Amino acid sequence: MVVSNYGNFNKFCYYSTLPVCNLYDNVPKYCALRGFNATTGHEIGNLGLVLVSFLGVVLSILFIVYAQRRWGAVGRKEMQVLYFSYIVSSISAIFANGGFIFNRTILIYFSAIEIASTVSTAWLLLINAIVAYQLLPDGGILSMLLTLCSSIAMFIGTGYIALDSAFNWTSTFNSATDQPELLRNYALYTLYLLFPLVAIVFFMVLQLNLVIRVLHERKPLFILSSAFIMFVVSQIFEFVVSKYICNDTTGKIDGSLLACLCILISFGFLWAYWQSITEDEWVAQATPWEPEMREFSARKPAVASGSQSLRDSIPPSAHDSVPSLPNSGPTSVYTSTHSVIGSMPMSVHHTLPSKRSFRNSPGMFSPTHSSVHGSAV
Repeated sequence: MVVSNYGNFNKFCYYSTLPVCNLYDNVPKYCALRGFNATTGHEIGNLGLVLVSFLGVVLSILFIVYAQRRWGAVGRKEMQVLYFSYIVSSISAIFANGGFIFNRTILIYFSAIEIASTVSTAWLLLINAIVAYQLLPDGGILSMLLTLCSSIAMFIGTGYIALDSAFNWTSTFNSATDQPELLRNYALYTLYLLFPLVAIVFFMVLQLNLVIRVLHERKPLFILSSAFIMFVVSQIFEFVVSKYICNDTTGKIDGSLLACLCILISFGFLWAYWQSITEDEWVAQATPWEPEMREFSARKPAVASGSQSLRDSIPPSAHDSVPSLPNSGPTSVYTSTHSVIGSMPMSVHHTLPSKRSFRNSPGMFSPTHSSVHGSAV
């Protein structure tokens, strides 16, 4: 009888270091990690992965803090949630794959957390790709509720499946109970191995469409491609090269170290990509016409005190274009905005963005941003 390999983790666990392998007892290994001896006398089976995962946590915290300061960037809160999920995945990977926890129950719980956080991170990546199109106001209550609730549901659901598979609470998800030697689990195989690949492919398609058809820029395309290439390289290290690295280093390290490093670099490129396509500083920074506006307003600081002071602050050549304003206080000044703009120097007037440029911009991404700063990104 031909047995399908779908759902079967035997080959993956034999050659690779995956958290899902910790859910099963006595999994045979092609090359067992022995790691390095710690000062306490105990061995740390995967010291390199521990260090890289810790570095990923630190960098992700910095990314979250910096994103908080980029108040004008669309998708800021959703991106923070994505990196928080990556932090949870990295912390759990330290304990699940570090090789220094020998209590099987504790190891199973950390492995389940890593599996669940990996799936929720892939889901959040897909959510961020959709948020870029601003179908809902980003950072709003509805958008954040959908983002948080859906990711938490993915985390809890996947975590339960992993724990049920390990502790055999219901015997629902272990599909090879008649063949214990087969590590077959259709649910975890689909969620942990296949779903992240599908989410990444959809993310790439949506973002490539955005960069090519909306932004018409090359730099974001290069950064996005670099992130995808690093992810592909990480999978090669994890599933193809790992056994050779483990053999050549006599079990000191394996491909999981380099795979974790490539994933970290990929998340770094992802941050750079998001930073390159979101406009956040042009509202707060000085615009090209701001120096002339300062000089214009400095001629008469009390412009808002009444119509006469407003007329006095405008060059004599422009007096005829400014209608008289009623003496109704400071608010009456704003009724003659068009006349004030008309009295500005021509060098300032031509740099003012039109309503059409903002109306036609796709929101989060502004190809017409070049009219303000000189470049679209």
